[in-house]
Amino acid sequence: MDNKKIVITGFGGSLRRESLNKTLLHDAVNYMPEGSRLDIVDISGVPLYNQDLEGTENENVTRIREAIRNSHGFLVVSPEYNFSIPGYLKNVIDVVSRPSHLNPFV
Repeated sequence: MDNKKIVITGFGGSLRRESLNKTLLHDAVNYMPEGSRLDIVDISGVPLYNQDLEGTENENVTRIREAIRNSHGFLVVSPEYNFSIPGYLKNVIDVVSRPSHLNPFV
């Protein structure tokens, strides 16, 4: 990670192709401070969480973990469904943060 440049990893919490949240996320690039960068990560392709599969590699999960690990912070732009985040976004957080020794959020 380049210590001189602030790097933020961002992802949209909707899978919809024409998602307004993804549009807002892409627009956020225009509001990043000078000398910083917003890397937008595609969260599609993350499998459903299954503890039996912990320890097996999935290239989409590995890519997201590495992006978060190599950044100073993250930005999630998400719709609200039934007073909560979308189930798929919750699943992405669950999968990417397991097992705990690979958790890029800590």
